[in-house]
Amino acid sequence: MTERTKGTTATLAGQVREQFSWLPRVLVVAAVLVLAWGWWALAFLASTRSSLTGSTEVWPPHLPVLLTQFSLAVFGPVGASIVVMVVLRRAGLALLSVLLGYGVALWFTLRGAPGLVAADPTERKIMLVTVGLAAILGLALGVIATRGPQRLGFIGVLALAPVTGLLVTLLHLGDAGTWLGRVLVAALLVLIAWRRWTGVLLWPLFVLWFWLVEVAQQTLRYGAETLRHPGGHRVNLQLVLEAMTDFLRNAWEVLASNAWSFLWPAILLAAVVLAWRRAWPGVMDRAAKLPLPARKPATGNGEPAPEGD
Repeated sequence: MTERTKGTTATLAGQVREQFSWLPRVLVVAAVLVLAWGWWALAFLASTRSSLTGSTEVWPPHLPVLLTQFSLAVFGPVGASIVVMVVLRRAGLALLSVLLGYGVALWFTLRGAPGLVAADPTERKIMLVTVGLAAILGLALGVIATRGPQRLGFIGVLALAPVTGLLVTLLHLGDAGTWLGRVLVAALLVLIAWRRWTGVLLWPLFVLWFWLVEVAQQTLRYGAETLRHPGGHRVNLQLVLEAMTDFLRNAWEVLASNAWSFLWPAILLAAVVLAWRRAWPGVMDRAAKLPLPARKPATGNGEPAPEGD
């Protein structure tokens, strides 16, 4: 390429960038708006669909207002905010997207969205504040997750349930959602050991962390259900904590067994991916060193034909 051609190309590229300088801003605005809806969908759409029957509409978006949904109000926004932060990679844009998603859903909730169960005003306030605080916590964890693949691998566990639930809901996967979750877990395990194979030594901590998150979700869900006991008006915090303690004491072994049954195929899949990644460069080097087959000279291209005896 001559100097004149290079100069012409640079001039044209500059004119294109100047003419479409608005395009990056439009894409950013579109991403913020899409992820605002995505935040609500990740946090609550799957549970909303599962709790609705018939032709009941799921629009407009709304927030959980019953204390029986306390586990959802905590872990749903946390996981959704982590995803938004990881996708946008900028804390300011992620905060704007989450605030927009939360604000729109809050507005419809306070106005009384169709199909929304009526709740006690105090109960509703507790739930709405809980959702907001969980969303901010998720953004903070998302900032940490963007600082390295290993951190993303561990913190991503909190986003597994929202992401899997949304994909299963939108794609109608049914039982295949279990394997989708395993593939996502395998991706997190690969991230932990992607830069250094010694990251595999952290996998036992990942398994423990996965189990602890599952225990926390199930225990909190069980404790919240206690608040809707037939004599719920007489239930106090002490009774709820006792119920959660009893559940944890009786169910931790079952939850550990279920977690391992879910995780071991994902661990095997991640190990295969990492083994292939380490072996592939060596295979390519050996293939490059193999001698190429000798090419026979083609006749009729000006080369003298072989003389007969």
